[in-house]
Formats: sequence, C-alpha cells, structure tokens
Amino acid sequence: MKRLVLFVVLLIVGSSFAPDPNLFVGKIIYQNTFTDLKGNDITTQLAPYFGREQHYFIDGKNYKAYNESGNWVQLYQGATNSYFYFSTNKTAKRMDASLQTSTQFKITAMTGTGRVAGYDCHMLRTDTDKTSTVFYYSPGIRTDRTAFEKHNFGDWNKFLKASDGALALKFVMTDAKNGFIWTSEAKVIKRQKLSSAEFLFPADYKQL
Repeated sequence: MKRLVLFVVLLIVGSSFAPDPNLFVGKIIYQNTFTDLKGNDITTQLAPYFGREQHYFIDGKNYKAYNESGNWVQLYQGATNSYFYFSTNKTAKRMDASLQTSTQFKITAMTGTGRVAGYDCHMLRTDTDKTSTVFYYSPGIRTDRTAFEKHNFGDWNKFLKASDGALALKFVMTDAKNGFIWTSEAKVIKRQKLSSAEFLFPADYKQL
C-alpha cells in the first residue's frame, strides 16, 4: 500500500512539473510588408529598418529574433527578465522588461476570425497611445503565459493573458503618427527542440 501511495504521489508531482507537450517550442518565420495610410506599398523604404522577415524562436521562458540577414533584432531572457534590443552596428541595449512602455493600453476582443499558415485564428485589437494593432492568434500555437507575467515591456504579458498564451501568427499595426501600416504574417511554423544556449547573448555583439 505504501508503495502504491508513493507511486501515485510521484505521478502527480511528476505530471505537475513535466513540460506541457501542447506548448509551442520552436521557430516561426514572419514576413513583413508595409504600406502608407492610403495603401501604397512602402516596403522597400521601411524594410531596412524593420526587416523583410523576422525569424522568431521561443521556448518556455525565453525568446529571440533575427532578420533575414541573420542580424539579431531582439532577445528576452526570462531568468533575469531582461530584454535586449539590437542595432545594426553590432550593439545591444538591455532593458528591464518589467518597465511599462505605453501610458495607455486597451484590449478589445473581436468577433472576426482568420486563417494563417494553416491555423484557424481568433482576433483581438490592442490600442495604445501610439498604435492600433489587430492580432491573429491560434490556441494551437501557445506558450505558458505565466512564465512571462513580469514582461510588461511592449505590454506582452497583457496580450498573452488576453490570448490565453497563444502567440500572434499575424498582426496589422497602424501607426497613424508616423504614417504607415505594418503587416507581419507567419509563413513557417516549426516545432523544434531549443537548448538554453540558444538564448545566450551573442558573443559578436557589444552590450551598451
């Protein structure tokens, strides 16, 4: 009987701490396009600043991204809640991800749906003091939102709470002040194992 009780306890504890196989770990490649507020394509003008692609990698507590040329764009390390923004001159600035970046933030659930990269998606809209963005997300591609609860930077923890951990597979961001619309859409979604070394600060960059 004691052995049975011990087995059940170990099973429960093990299940509690085992990684959820339904959570997404892997790579998503997003394609970026840009238009002005009248719908004219200005991708050629803005791509040098934002990239034509973003190669995004995420595990249970970290993420990173680089552009189509292999230049780093961003890195988040969950252990220290650190966000790094990379510049084209091989430098990066560290930010405390607990810092709030917008003075206003509102999330609105939308009734529309969409399909991105073969996944049926729900939609929501976020409005800040700077931009208005429509997100498409699928419950089939999600992370553990509790692991990013301290990630205030970019209001990402609020988005993950609203989407129940689902990652954005597409967004359409309108920046009326700067006069452009940015569409970023997933073209490749691949589950793959990622080691902790994948999320170390790159040796060929300098931290400012």
